[in-house]
Amino acid sequence: SARRDLAASRRWIDLALQQHETLLQSQPDSAEVLSELATFLGQSSALALVGGDPERAFAELGRGVELLARALVRRPGDAHFEVQLGTLHQHRVTVCMRGERWSEARVECLAALAAYDRASASDPKAIGDERRLPWVLQTLAQVELMCDDFDGVMRAVQRLQQVRPMQAQALREFGQKLHVAEREDFQALVREADHRGR
Repeated sequence: SARRDLAASRRWIDLALQQHETLLQSQPDSAEVLSELATFLGQSSALALVGGDPERAFAELGRGVELLARALVRRPGDAHFEVQLGTLHQHRVTVCMRGERWSEARVECLAALAAYDRASASDPKAIGDERRLPWVLQTLAQVELMCDDFDGVMRAVQRLQQVRPMQAQALREFGQKLHVAEREDFQALVREADHRGR
């Protein structure tokens, strides 16, 4: 059953966490151990979220973020660690949105975006999955809307158009959903998209 599978996964992850915590005590300066423990914390947080414990999920992701920050002190500019950091922030966005914690979701979106930007600056191919940045930017636009920050919505949409340009009609529909369709800066984006599409 699904409950039994979840319990088995939880036991396996808890064991991995315990082993890596012990390893970290003996190798506190190892960037690899910090990164691996952060990976297991990310997996544990996913199980916590599925199991109905978003507070634990958010806390575990936060600890993973702290560990990766330590790893990046030891290896500044490591693109792999930056992508991993961005991913943990991205998962924190999901937890925040489920709880309608919009201001926190905004902070996490911006942190994910910053980590992905640093990774790309270090290695343009580091992000790998080309859906990551558009997901963060689309989500950021929605979160900014929920925070009633329409300038923030526009910053996210403008950046999204640079990363993954939409055709004019799709952009118009997106703008209507975000309540920015009537803004002059949005209309300028639509005109650009329209011109590109010709």
